[in-house]
Amino acid sequence: MHPCPDIPAVSILDTSRGRARYDPAMRRGPALAGLIVLFATGCVFDGAAAQRPARFQLAVNSRHLSVRPTPDGATGTLARTTTPPTPEVPATPSSAVTGSAQFTMAWRYHTYVGAEAEAGTLGWSGSNFAGMYGVFGAESTSQLGSLAVELAAGQRWMRYDAFSKDVGSQVIEPRVRGELWLSPQITFGAALGASSGDGGWVAGMYLSVYSNLYNSWQSH
Repeated sequence: MHPCPDIPAVSILDTSRGRARYDPAMRRGPALAGLIVLFATGCVFDGAAAQRPARFQLAVNSRHLSVRPTPDGATGTLARTTTPPTPEVPATPSSAVTGSAQFTMAWRYHTYVGAEAEAGTLGWSGSNFAGMYGVFGAESTSQLGSLAVELAAGQRWMRYDAFSKDVGSQVIEPRVRGELWLSPQITFGAALGASSGDGGWVAGMYLSVYSNLYNSWQSH
């Protein structure tokens, strides 16, 4: 018989598996961000850009949400389970600081469509917050700036620490935006949104670069 039959299940192998689960999720956000940059760069050099005006946006966001540690050490929001939190593990308010990259193209009737990647942390080492979304919005543009409402929908992952697994969930997030023209192709703006189901909200500031002059975007 082994002299130590009841060794706790915390080992080098568990730590290794934690890193193995961590690395793929951490690569999702940067990979999509790279694709967004690639498409945005291609649009800038597109000879028909005037007919397909595009926008590339970089943002810094502050997110506030309720996080509940699960028994295996992962995290989840209140909307991720049909079982209410146990008294021993209550949901607690938390926050995340993230960066996001969004690429959109003007469509008909003053609307736009695109994609967005987001990545950040919950505020401590080893934690992770990442998301990939499709974006659809409607915008009113003038010579001063623009006001927009948009809907982001996609997949989101959170990780409590380096030894926990990523927990994914689907999310729908309505937002409002306002921005001002700094030049004929650059704007600075702010956005505010709320995630459905988990009671979370987000506020952010962003800088946008347009593929052509504002009047091309305004005409769509």
